[in-house]
Amino acid sequence: MDTAVILLNFVLSLILLGTGLSLLKKHSPYPDFSSGYHHKAAMESRETWETANRRAGILCIAEGIFLFLAGPALFYLGMTGPAFFAVWLALAVIAVLLAVFLPALTLKIGRKRP
Repeated sequence: MDTAVILLNFVLSLILLGTGLSLLKKHSPYPDFSSGYHHKAAMESRETWETANRRAGILCIAEGIFLFLAGPALFYLGMTGPAFFAVWLALAVIAVLLAVFLPALTLKIGRKRP
């Protein structure tokens, strides 16, 4: 089971890294929203579109690296079996939720400041 989780960890890390690089380098130019970070707050202007894609891209890359290191680190620290899977799954869910919602939240918070 631990080997399967390490493999899942590697795949999820690659997905996050690929998504992050895509958001940073390959998102669509401004009024075309076919590829990029899709959120209403991100699509309001060219500046928010670029900012949201940059933030989401950097966040995905950072989370991909974190998860890539966290899985083997948990295993190295002696965590195995169901506890290993539960902790890894919690970290993975938190990483994905942060990647989806944190860039939009930062845009909304930044917009409310005078």
